Amino acid sequence: MKKKEMVDKNLELHYHLMMQLLQDPDSIDIPDGAEAILLPEDDLELREANLKLGRRREGEGKQVVYVSVKFVPETRTVQVPKLSVLSS
Repeated sequence: MKKKEMVDKNLELHYHLMMQLLQDPDSIDIPDGAEAILLPEDDLELREANLKLGRRREGEGKQVVYVSVKFVPETRTVQVPKLSVLSS
């Protein structure tokens, strides 16, 4: 996997992390100063690359939190307007 592709995928994962934290700040506990390393369950190559990065950061003395990311199907009922023209 090319570096740009990894960066793009990690940016998308971080977007989803931020959205979850905005909706429910207590859903994931990331201590102050810690680095969140995202481990996607559906992309083994990116998962391994991120694990390697996390281990390297731990070796540098950084506090690391590993966050498993799993995309699950979800169905939502939404209201969709149905418009029609009424004769006058």
